[in-house]
Amino acid sequence: MATERSRKARRTAKKVQSRIVKVLLIAGGSLSLMLAVLGIIVPFLPATPFLLLSAACFARSSDRLYQWLIGHRVFGRYIRTWRKHRAMPLHAKLVLLALLWVSIGATAVFATSHIAVRIVVIMIAVGVTVFVLKVRTMPADAE
Repeated sequence: MATERSRKARRTAKKVQSRIVKVLLIAGGSLSLMLAVLGIIVPFLPATPFLLLSAACFARSSDRLYQWLIGHRVFGRYIRTWRKHRAMPLHAKLVLLALLWVSIGATAVFATSHIAVRIVVIMIAVGVTVFVLKVRTMPADAE
């Protein structure tokens, strides 16, 4: 009798934990989707990584939200292209890097006078640049 109660308690705890994880994943995917929308509007904020994060969160928490995102007229294209080619178009790389360095340069020169902050900001830009350059360039005919 005692073991039956402990099994029930464990199952109940597991269900509650899985609901919490599901809610957290949906919240994370929704937040990431909002950042992606902002990234489409704001030039120096990349949309694709946030869309990929949203897709990953929704795939693990809500099939309905995942299917909606993959099938979306605008957002779905980014995710499908990445999944199919695991690459970025050359024009996207060039625009991203140009906007990144213009915004980072402006931040380093005008927004702060602390040398440590300038170094950190530039190191972040270098890291993003290395990542973008390592990503395979998608052939022009594949777009």
